[in-house]
Amino acid sequence: MTNPTAFDFPVTEVTSVASAAELVELLQGRDPDAPPVRICGTGSRQREVPAPDRPVQAVSLRGLDRITRLDPEDLTCSVEPGLLRADLDSALAEKGLRLVCPRSRGTVGGMFALGREGLPLAPGPLATLGARALLLGMSAVLGEGVAFRAGARVVKSVAGFDLHKLFVGSRGRICAATELHLKLRPMPRAAETFEKVDLEREEALSLFRALRLDDAPPVEVELACQDPSGPFRVRGRFEGAAAVVRSRMQLYRLDATSPREPANPAEDPRERLFGLVPPSSLGALLATLPARTAVWCDGTGGFALRPADEADANAILATLPGVGVSAELDLTIPARRGLGTPRDPGAILVEQRLFAELDPGKVFA
Repeated sequence: MTNPTAFDFPVTEVTSVASAAELVELLQGRDPDAPPVRICGTGSRQREVPAPDRPVQAVSLRGLDRITRLDPEDLTCSVEPGLLRADLDSALAEKGLRLVCPRSRGTVGGMFALGREGLPLAPGPLATLGARALLLGMSAVLGEGVAFRAGARVVKSVAGFDLHKLFVGSRGRICAATELHLKLRPMPRAAETFEKVDLEREEALSLFRALRLDDAPPVEVELACQDPSGPFRVRGRFEGAAAVVRSRMQLYRLDATSPREPANPAEDPRERLFGLVPPSSLGALLATLPARTAVWCDGTGGFALRPADEADANAILATLPGVGVSAELDLTIPARRGLGTPRDPGAILVEQRLFAELDPGKVFA
């Protein structure tokens, strides 16, 4: 159930739906003068997206929480968006399957709508492991209450334009998903979580690059520090044949460690900047950061920064374009959430045209 305290912006009411038909009925019967709609699941990740500029009606899809189809032989499944990611992982594990995408908090629908798990920015094998690569198709409802389908349920049927992949990273502002068709993989024959700590900057960057571009890269890899001067740690996870996993651990002299649960970034009181950095620019990014800035970067180009204070956050935003990096503030007060580096005018124009076509009534906020 959605927690009203998850919202730090004005919400006129929280409405829950338990089926696609209920959602269609709600949107078709909506008063044109009613507040715009903010689609959500449990509400656990609302502070990671810009706050609406006016009061909204929150519509929770948490009641759509079923696995509607699971085909182990075809390595695909269909799920409703309100299903918790942890519950999906448990159900798949019972069948010897998994979703090859970093684990996250909240619902499956929220994970895809936010689109931050496995961003497909970086070249190389890791770019095939992100959320966008796993979404085969979907059923959804437009703001005017029109249901539609895009993509397909199985890999071999996928053809035409990947319109369903517009949903990944859309933050629920172009449509409300009611069913997602996902690509799966078998559980690995062997797996090892690793961590290497107390590294100097160049040593950490060298290891991070080598792991990313390896012929058998880890399915997850991250570089992190509490200060851009170091020390650094590199952490990740190898999966696959036992001999390959063992050889990679030995080749890079990695220390095995225990897997960990996804952290709740909202527990840190500092502002956070989240963005994309080409791996070739990571060193330049680190060199521009002020002291006491905590850094996290994953192998597909997503990064998060925790500046020491608001003044440092503003200074970082001003310097990032100079190193070819984009970012925006997310975990902060509503008035600052969404502030970021200048956006490409062409991208803004494309986004405006998409919203005009898919949500002309500006129903979703």
